[in-house]
Amino acid sequence: MRALTDTQKKWARRSGYVSAGVLAFVWSAHLSFPYERLEEPLCEALADQFDVTNVDIGPGWWPGHVVIRDLTLKTRPKREDDKPIEVVVDRLNLNVGLFALLGGTVDVGVHGEVGAGEIDGRVVWSKGETRVEMETEALPIGTIPGVEAVVGGATLEGGLTAKIDIVLPENKWKNLEGTLALACVDCVLPKGTKFRPMAELQRNAFSDEGFTLPAKLRLGEIGGRVDVEAGKGTFVDFEAKSDDGELLLEGGIDFLDPVGTSQVTAYLRIKLTD
Repeated sequence: MRALTDTQKKWARRSGYVSAGVLAFVWSAHLSFPYERLEEPLCEALADQFDVTNVDIGPGWWPGHVVIRDLTLKTRPKREDDKPIEVVVDRLNLNVGLFALLGGTVDVGVHGEVGAGEIDGRVVWSKGETRVEMETEALPIGTIPGVEAVVGGATLEGGLTAKIDIVLPENKWKNLEGTLALACVDCVLPKGTKFRPMAELQRNAFSDEGFTLPAKLRLGEIGGRVDVEAGKGTFVDFEAKSDDGELLLEGGIDFLDPVGTSQVTAYLRIKLTD
């Protein structure tokens, strides 16, 4: 093995000093960054849909790693007799791609813990589009805002397993493309569950009263997917069968901006056994 010359050794030492200095600067910036200042913009970003009652943001183990703890979100019911849904994110790990930021792209790896469930995925945002690849396991389905709009305001209980692969061209929900595969394990509709249209355009004096489920309905596993093209989503194979009865969901969803104004047009059929 050829030994280094004195000049090569000198430049190697200099390179080592520079690398050590850069590393020390990055770690120092990571640990001393005022993460508490991120709490206010996070609350503002969520303010349209939720009341944020608690959040703790701090540094992770390495640069670009941010940890959000005890994030508590509460929905705002649109009807007086509706109960708000409280979502508690016990821990959310965000791994921000620092090199991607230099090119104007936000590339964030996500791992979250919500109750007994988990979320894993990646979100990539640029000026031209947003890409989301996400998977969940045993996520408490009753704590997920927006589910009630799909199933006519019903209260679902069970663990949600989902695989989401979508693209938002121009960062607009109305341009959404992709697939959302969903499954609810050990899914249950509690006794007294009320079905009724959730969107303003679908409501009227008669339908606003809805239909109340007379008995608890154990659905077992219900699953299906939503295929989306140009913002138009179609429900595919959403059905369940169990000893208590059957459920079939057909229809679709028109994604709009903001996403909370999206319109669901669906036919939900429930057949109970004796």
